[in-house]
Order: sequence, then C-alpha cells, then structure tokens
Amino acid sequence: MFGTYRTLLALLVVLLHFAFVPLIGEYAVFGFFALSGFLMTLIMQRNYGYTITGIGAFAVNRFLRIYPVYWAACVVSALVLLSLPYVQTTGWNNGYYMPDTFRDWFYNLALILRFSQKPALVSPAWALTVELFFYACIGLGLSRTRAITWIWFALSVAYTIWLLLTDPVWGHRYYTLGAASLPFATGALIWHYRDELQRLTGAVTGIRFMPAFLFIGILANWYVGRKMGTQTGLSFYVNFLLCCLMIITLFPRRELPLISRRFDDWMGSLSYPLYVVHVPLAYPLRYMFQQIGIPIVRPEPLFFLLSVPFLILAAWLIAVTIEANTDRLRGWIKGRVDMQAS
Repeated sequence: MFGTYRTLLALLVVLLHFAFVPLIGEYAVFGFFALSGFLMTLIMQRNYGYTITGIGAFAVNRFLRIYPVYWAACVVSALVLLSLPYVQTTGWNNGYYMPDTFRDWFYNLALILRFSQKPALVSPAWALTVELFFYACIGLGLSRTRAITWIWFALSVAYTIWLLLTDPVWGHRYYTLGAASLPFATGALIWHYRDELQRLTGAVTGIRFMPAFLFIGILANWYVGRKMGTQTGLSFYVNFLLCCLMIITLFPRRELPLISRRFDDWMGSLSYPLYVVHVPLAYPLRYMFQQIGIPIVRPEPLFFLLSVPFLILAAWLIAVTIEANTDRLRGWIKGRVDMQAS
C-alpha cells in the first residue's frame, strides 16, 4: 500500500516547482530514496535473487521501469521548447533549454545527470541518476545480507556525520551520491528487520489512521523547521526518520482507511509520470492560463492548484499507454525468472 504515499511525495515535488515552497521537494526526494532502498531490496530477495539470470532480469526490468517514461518526458520537453520559445527567458528554470551538442543529448537521454547539469530536458531527473546508481549497487548485492547492509549503513552514517561536522554546503548533504547512500541503506536495513520493527513499533504503527498522521507530521515538521531555521539540519533528518516510519507503517497493511487497494494501485501508477513530466508541462500550462486571463507570472500556490488536475491527467495518459505496456513486459520477464527458479 505504498501507491498513494508515493504520489503524495511526487506532489510535494510539484509544490516546490509550481508554488516555490522551499525545500518541501527535497524532503520528499529523501523519502523516495528510503522507499527505493526498501523496495529494491525486497524485490531482489523475493522476486529475482542473486543469480546471473536474476540480476540480469532485474537490470532489464529497472531499465523498462525508468527509461521509456523518462524518454516520453524528454519528447514532451523538446516539443515545449520548440513551440514556446519564450520558455528560456522566463527565469523559472535557467537550466531548461534544448541540448545543442552530442554530449549534452547523450547525457540527457542516457540519464547521466548531476543536479547542476545544464541543459536538462527534465530537471528533476538528476534524482533518477542517483536511483539508477543504487539500483545497480543493490542488484549486485549491496543489501544481500544483514551483515553487508549494516556495513553499508554504518559507512553512510559516518559519511553523513563527517559532512555535518566539516562541510557547511547544504547541497553536498542532499544532491550527491554519498548523501543519498544514507536513505537507501536505511531503507534496505528496514527490509531486513521488518518483522522485528513491526513487533517493536506495532502498537503505534498499527493505529488505523497512522499513515495520515505521519504524512501530516512530515508537513508539520517542514513548517516548524522553516520557522526555526532548521530545515536543512535537524528538521531535514527528522523528516527522514518520519519517512522511514511511514515505510514500517505501510508495508504490512493490505488496506488503508477510506482508500481501497485498487485506488492505491492507481495512485501509485501516477507517481513516476507525474515526477518526470511536471516541469516541462509548467510552461504550456502557464501559457494557457495567461491566455484565459489568469496572470501567472511566477511559481505560486494558485498555479499549483490550477495545474494539478492537468498534471494528473497527463500522468494518467502516460500510465495507461507507456507504463501499462512496459509493465506487461516486465511481468513476463519476472515470470521467466520464477519459472527457472522453480
């Protein structure tokens, strides 16, 4: 039952870019990283295994999960740049322009991106590069056993503490591969100790509306951090812990209050398309609103509220066309692994 949670995290990223709510997107991305560490460890352990065949199938399925939808977003982005030349002068995203060298096209299409990469057809895609790196590490066995995962986690904690003590640059604790190691390792560790954590926290995490309370807590923690000036320090890591607690709370559930499993699955199918397509669509949406007399000139809450229905529609169209077809292929590949294992 992670689908609704994932799409809510994606909407927090949209909130950052469309309403310029500072750091709320960064909070969401670290939540995504922790969830990915948990889920990738889960599927390697349960679905693929660490044979050559299993690792190969995992790699192919991760490719099919990430690249087709991402390339669709790149096409949308290129069409926007060709049809709305004013995009490059808006100042909303000064790294958003058409690649003009083979190297830049290669980096964009291959998803070899840093946060500071310019041009970036899909600016949030730097996080996908991070995801792909840790998918590869997990697929090759970085979270195969508890002992290996503990070593990975300990090194990640040590590196984070070292950054906190020696490096005042916030971006180094968020945008880099080294910084992302902590949430991925923590997510993997949660999978290995899921039963123990359930016994330890079950009295709290089992409360019927606990997922809703935790998500409200994530928002409240962000707000308190903004007021106290701790958004890139204490509040950021409290948010990380809340996101980890959300994983522990959601994993054993087969239903959520007021949310059916079918609806949760549908919501989950929107999260990735929403994440990759929202920035390119910001510009035609802004243009459309201006044409009907709504003077959107900068990211603001009104722009976010007006845009969300159109973004959900676009994400749904991608989900029922590209994702639905790649999911069938991914299911066939996983089935072949299961047949060989049996």
